[in-house]
Amino acid sequence: MASRLFTSIVFGAVLVCAACNKPQPAPPSPPVTPAAQVPPAPADEPAVRYCRLVFGPKGETGVWLILDRDGRLHVDTEGKGAVPTRGIEAEKLTAKGIEKAKFRLKTLREPGSAVTHSDLIVTEKALTREEIVGTMGGGTILDYEFETKPTAGYTPADLVAALKKRLDPAEISGLTVRFQSSSPRVELVVTGASGRDNDYIDNLKRLVETTEGLPFGAVLKGRPVSETSVGASTKDDAPERKKSYDEIEKALSMFVIGLNTKGTFLQTATLSGFSASPDDAPVLHFNGPLTMLGTVPPNVMVYFNADGSETLRLQLSAEIGTRAKGKLREFDVVVDPASIPQHLLPTANVLIFPGQPGKDPIRLQQKLDRVPSFDSCDVYGTFVTIPPGQPRGKGTVIFSFSTWDGGQVTPSTRDFSFDSKQKPK
Repeated sequence: MASRLFTSIVFGAVLVCAACNKPQPAPPSPPVTPAAQVPPAPADEPAVRYCRLVFGPKGETGVWLILDRDGRLHVDTEGKGAVPTRGIEAEKLTAKGIEKAKFRLKTLREPGSAVTHSDLIVTEKALTREEIVGTMGGGTILDYEFETKPTAGYTPADLVAALKKRLDPAEISGLTVRFQSSSPRVELVVTGASGRDNDYIDNLKRLVETTEGLPFGAVLKGRPVSETSVGASTKDDAPERKKSYDEIEKALSMFVIGLNTKGTFLQTATLSGFSASPDDAPVLHFNGPLTMLGTVPPNVMVYFNADGSETLRLQLSAEIGTRAKGKLREFDVVVDPASIPQHLLPTANVLIFPGQPGKDPIRLQQKLDRVPSFDSCDVYGTFVTIPPGQPRGKGTVIFSFSTWDGGQVTPSTRDFSFDSKQKPK
């Protein structure tokens, strides 16, 4: 989940802003003296955690964000050396909802520069259940309500244990049973190979239909009120995949870092955590060169009409940001569309190459609309209808944003291909 979590666009649903990686510049200044360094945490205490912010065209200067063992955020505004000092303590704000902690630094000046930014906001959030399941390799979430609610005096632990024993007695299927007292309802979370196996999920639902004799007279409804499939957000060898749901929920957080860049527009970045070592701390590039970023590859969706004909629609999404350059602990920093006047929208220029010698490409142009996202800010997205008579082909999308003068945005290009034999969406 070191990258920004993204699910496919479905209008009326939500999007997740994607995240990638960028290289960390080597700090040119000599390290601070050992007396000024933050000492390592004892084994029985939580570690000090670090994040690096860099600025300017090449990201050659920067500051450190330091979360100490007491849950306070310090900003090393000098940004000197490979090892940060404690620096200025940020104001701690009231955390709300799923927020674990929230901090603010009203003014932040780039080291060695007169460039000043405002309202550095660092928010630590609890992971959503979808994010937890994605970290575990993806799976399926089934929500069940009660046909008959438990009688007074019941304990959630007894209900969970009884269901777990009934549905997964050998404890080999990656099933987690969770009780939500506020609804009340029961969540069945299936991860790993079982969570992606439709036959297993169907059999699990049949078992729930026939399950009786739960503690305190509880009876679940035969059908789930919702079923959610979640894709993997970690690599196959990620250590998180070996942890339980409860372990990940307790240990991991999502961090959203926002900065009002030069008081002109808001930039944000989302990452899965600070690092216990400055050497592999995440690096975020603010006030850097802006580019139109394609959040996911262009996707051609095939619709079959009542008369048997096909309609091909190209699904596009993009955002404005500073692209990570590939290093593991570097992340995209994006511009929040809310900072840009609503009437200003980026453009998608589409070229479709028919694949026939001597035939000119088809040219299409369309504005992208703002689309709600899971993440801290919206993205831009649209559908482009491909003209009929294009059974096979390849194409190119050029994203640009020439109408916004808040920043110089470099266009970007994404290629795609399509085939009329694709399955209908």
